[in-house]
Amino acid sequence: MKNQWLFVLLLFVCFGMSCSHPKVDEQSAGIENHNPQKLKENHSKEVSQVFKPFKAHNGVELPYTVELPTNYDRTQAYPTLFVFTSLEYDMKRAHFLKDEFFTGFSNEDWIIVMAVAPKGGHHGWINHPAHHALNDLMDHVQKDHTIQNNQFHFLGFHDGGIPAATFAGMSKKYVQSLTWIESEDWSDFDEKGYDRLSDLDIPLILIVGENDKKYLSLAQQAVVAFEKRKADITLLTQAQDDEQVASLKQGVLLEKLSPYLLKK
Repeated sequence: MKNQWLFVLLLFVCFGMSCSHPKVDEQSAGIENHNPQKLKENHSKEVSQVFKPFKAHNGVELPYTVELPTNYDRTQAYPTLFVFTSLEYDMKRAHFLKDEFFTGFSNEDWIIVMAVAPKGGHHGWINHPAHHALNDLMDHVQKDHTIQNNQFHFLGFHDGGIPAATFAGMSKKYVQSLTWIESEDWSDFDEKGYDRLSDLDIPLILIVGENDKKYLSLAQQAVVAFEKRKADITLLTQAQDDEQVASLKQGVLLEKLSPYLLKK
C-alpha cells in the first residue's frame, strides 16, 4: 500500500465494515514442526502461556501479554506501556520484541502490555473492528491492574508505529504519550497528519539508530514539522545502531524512555 496514511484517513468516515473473528494459523505463528498433534500442542502453548487470546465484544481476537514489574503491588498505580508490535499479524516479531526488549531484566516501574494485530483481519490493525477490540482490551487491562492516570503510553515498533499513531488519535482518552521506534512512515504524512498528532498535546518521542541514515533523515524532517507546530517532540538517536536498535535491548529501552515519560 503506497499511502497507508491516506487509508487511515478514510477510516474516520467509513463505518460500514463488518467485524471478523480471526483464527490463529500455526504456520504463520512461526511453528516449524509439521506434526499435526505437535502443532496443536505448540500453538496452544504459544497463545495461552505467552500471548493470551483476548476476544473482544465484536468477536475480534487479539493475542496479548502483560509483563508486571518486580515486586508488583496490585494496589499501586503503575505507568503502563502499550506496545504495538507490528501493523499486520506477526507472532515472530512479537516474540522477538518480548524476549529481547521486555524480559530478562529488573523492571521496577512499568507494566508492559504487548498486543498483536488480529489474524486474518482487513489490513491488520487498521480497521474499525480492530479499533473497537483494542479499546475493549485496554478496558480489560484496566480492570485487572491499576494504570497510572488511567492512560497508556503507546509505543510502535517499525510499522507498529502506524496503529500506535492512528489509535492515539482515535482513542485519545486512553493515551498519555506516543513513541515510535524506527518508523519510516513519515514519508506518507501530510500537513493534516502532523496537525492531528500535534493537537493531541502529549509527549511524542522518535527513536532512531544513528547509522540508519534513511530513517534518521525522515525522523529529522518529522521533528521539524512537529516543532513548527510547537508539539512536545523529542528525537533520540542511538549511537552505532541500525534499524534493529540493538543497544535498547534488555531493559535499556525503558531506561531511555523513563526520564521523558515518568516526570515527577
